Amino acid sequence: MIDLIEITPELFPRLERFNTAFPNEERDASFWNRRFQHWWLDNPARSPGRPMGWALLDPTAGVVGFVANIALLFQWEGSLVPAATASTWRVLPAFRTQSFRLMMQLFRTEKQSILFGSTPNTTTAPLLVRSGFSPLPRVSTTRQMFVLTADQAKHSIITNYLQKRKWTLPETERPGFPNLHPILDFNQHPACSLFPVFEVGQEMDRFWEKTASLFANTFVRSAEAIHWYSFVNPYYRKQLIYILAKDRLIGYFLGKMSPKTNLTIFRIVDFWFDPDALAYIPTALANLVQLARCHHADLILFPTLPAPLSHAVAACQSVTVEDSTPLGFYRVEWDFSKKMVAADSYISDLHGDSEI
Repeated sequence: MIDLIEITPELFPRLERFNTAFPNEERDASFWNRRFQHWWLDNPARSPGRPMGWALLDPTAGVVGFVANIALLFQWEGSLVPAATASTWRVLPAFRTQSFRLMMQLFRTEKQSILFGSTPNTTTAPLLVRSGFSPLPRVSTTRQMFVLTADQAKHSIITNYLQKRKWTLPETERPGFPNLHPILDFNQHPACSLFPVFEVGQEMDRFWEKTASLFANTFVRSAEAIHWYSFVNPYYRKQLIYILAKDRLIGYFLGKMSPKTNLTIFRIVDFWFDPDALAYIPTALANLVQLARCHHADLILFPTLPAPLSHAVAACQSVTVEDSTPLGFYRVEWDFSKKMVAADSYISDLHGDSEI
């Protein structure tokens, strides 16, 4: 008899061993211990008593399956609502017939929430669709990037990187890239500065209050939410860069330097901006390119952006990449018929569990 049990902190050591030993897993027990603490004990979105997730327990084999339930702060139709993402849905091959018990328990528990499945694979994605999940809306089928190197060998590596993700380049950018970066006359654009920060204060709460109404459906960008996402887990630490004009916060870049084999990518996971300050974007991007070069980045890669930001970035000599791959899936538990409308939604790379 295989038992379905709710996760408690006392179960963490057994879950660490299960995940560390899972087929093709390369991360160690300390990684999983810190991740569990970040997901559940440090998470500002998780209320006391909210289930952390569930495990399948075999009397002989021990833990044979697992799914995490990670609480999120999400704004739906302009109001804060309960939200969660499923993560690390894993069951040992010999026990795969028990897999769906984990997700059914998640569905029952989070019936008043919006549920996200942000990193499905080819096996789990069809299961989510059959369970009433819908693809997350895309505000665009493009991404913007800046290529910061003139090295033709690295251009080939970048092209292979894009192809692996099934992202395509316009014909005008094939087979290589020019050495692209914004070359701007600063006298023609209002001045702003970038300021890396390591603690998030009330200035972020004020900025979020001013800009929260930009999109009806999006992840909350309060000070506690951004701090938790950016700095709490040392394995997934981000760089938070304020954009300041006349000592006023007008936007931010949230990114992570991701060294790959022979390629360093500065990946922007979120770009949030005051719509009243769009004129500052060219200078902000020029400063971002300079900062990325100081860190020896070969490429700056943006998430899918809403139209005003996408157009502003594209106007600064960026490369446009076609990306129609799914962002993930969601289900409104209290009303399956409810759908997000792309024009009212901004789903950046903040929504996924891969960076927490």
